[in-house]
Amino acid sequence: MNYLIFLIVAAEMGFWLLILLGLYFRYKLHKPKLSLVFFIMAPIVDVLLLIATALDIKRGGTVGLAHALSAIYIGFSVGFGRNLIAKADVMYREYILKENVPSEKLYGKEHRKKYFEGTIRHLITYLVGAGLMYAFIVYVGDADKTRLFSMIIKGWTVILVIDILINLSYVIHPKKRKS
Repeated sequence: MNYLIFLIVAAEMGFWLLILLGLYFRYKLHKPKLSLVFFIMAPIVDVLLLIATALDIKRGGTVGLAHALSAIYIGFSVGFGRNLIAKADVMYREYILKENVPSEKLYGKEHRKKYFEGTIRHLITYLVGAGLMYAFIVYVGDADKTRLFSMIIKGWTVILVIDILINLSYVIHPKKRKS
């Protein structure tokens, strides 16, 4: 299991290395088509991590936190990956290329819409991450060995419901500009 934690860290580092290479090729070398190759390779890292996790589970033993983190990481990459790449793109332009990238604080409907998009990303992350954990529960077929997955899914469900309730609060009380 310790090697799986190493693989999760390596996958995260690989993801960001590929993103940085994509940004470098896009802006510094002015090769936007080639930069897409690096952006497309980033999800492949997640697939490799998923395969490693499945193989580790197949070998037996009790499912541990590393297995859950692997599923959560993959869910996060699917739910938030595109958004993270867009933010990295803006940060690269601001801090490396010294471009002035305008941004503004959002209020009212715009704030509610932006927060709703984040909640949808969280829901996608949950569906993928919890779905993978559930698939591993079915795959292992032993409730005792996969108890941790069940506990994490329950806790994550509570967190998702809280996120949805916060989102709904912006319908009732939209964020207003400070006077």
